[in-house]
Amino acid sequence: MQHALSPQVKFIVFAVALLLLAPFFIFFVPLIYSETIYINIDHLELLIPLRNFVLIGVGFACLIVMLLLFAWKRQRMTYMLGIILVVGAVFAFSQSQRSYIAIQDDGIEMNMYGDLKNYHWQDMNEMMYDIFEADANRYTFKMKDGESVELAENGQLEALRGTLLSIARKHNINYVENYHE
Repeated sequence: MQHALSPQVKFIVFAVALLLLAPFFIFFVPLIYSETIYINIDHLELLIPLRNFVLIGVGFACLIVMLLLFAWKRQRMTYMLGIILVVGAVFAFSQSQRSYIAIQDDGIEMNMYGDLKNYHWQDMNEMMYDIFEADANRYTFKMKDGESVELAENGQLEALRGTLLSIARKHNINYVENYHE
């Protein structure tokens, strides 16, 4: 029995393994989930908000802290904190898959934590493209009722720029480019 690992070592090994595997899960789980669950033929592009990746990271951080907490001490209070951390991780994991932004032929569909909003191209007044030297470019879509939607440009939106321009022409939407130094 001298070669048996202590519980502290087991918890630390699991925490380190989770720490090493977490970046892969943080990056791939939102992509795979969105591409399998939310994909639709009507979508020109499906964008995954950064908050999805952050929430998965928070969930993994909760699990790693719980494992390190159990490696440090295993008392009644640490078990209660561990349960709270597991519940927090499960909540973060479940919420991380509920948001997406879909650019479609008829408009923009935004689902933020179950709150689905549709912005149709015919209800849009202006499409503004802000170009920044030091920061990420962004699109601002202004509706006729005064509401606006901002999307930070990423590789997906950059590739869709020509399509957005043709949509703006097709629906008589004012297209404005602003250059900021």
